[in-house]
Amino acid sequence: MGKVLACADDLAAVLQKLHALIPIFKLFDLFSKISGLCLHPKKCILILTSISASPHNANLVKNWLAANIPKWVNFQICNHAVYLGINVGPTAHKYMWKDALSKFVTRTKQLSEEHPPIALAVARYNSRVASVLAYISQVAAPPKHLAHIELAAFNRVLHFPTSGLSIPAINFLRKNLNFNIISLRSMMVANKTRASINTIKNIET
Repeated sequence: MGKVLACADDLAAVLQKLHALIPIFKLFDLFSKISGLCLHPKKCILILTSISASPHNANLVKNWLAANIPKWVNFQICNHAVYLGINVGPTAHKYMWKDALSKFVTRTKQLSEEHPPIALAVARYNSRVASVLAYISQVAAPPKHLAHIELAAFNRVLHFPTSGLSIPAINFLRKNLNFNIISLRSMMVANKTRASINTIKNIET
């Protein structure tokens, strides 16, 4: 039928066709009768991968569910959703970094408003701010304009004018003054490389 994945109580099934939902529903229905545990329809999502989740197509899927699996008729229907903290689906790339970057900017502002000494600001930036972008970088290319995003964060946290620092200037400080502030691109490349080594097996080189 396809591929089923599970991490604790977060379940995902990648199916070749809509009709494959029927045997899966029967399994969930049996388990519900045995355990008393039920799916919450509003927390369940169908991600369409071969067609657009337009109102027309979504309505067709809902009609099919109403006829074949009425208990699941209130599932959300879309082209992307978050699974284990990462957007998946054919349109996921448009939203992959949205929430993480928003959180990154928020934490940058919070750190700036605290006005800690520079050494402490750098330590907090590394552990609380830059780390926000680490998780998604395991599976996704860096966001557009990463250098601009990074420089804006540096200048805000260190209270420089908007264009006060440049990437070469930051690299000079790292190399010559032991200014140990994380490079977002280096962190992302390291995370993706480590994730690849740990998860991709039996690949001929």
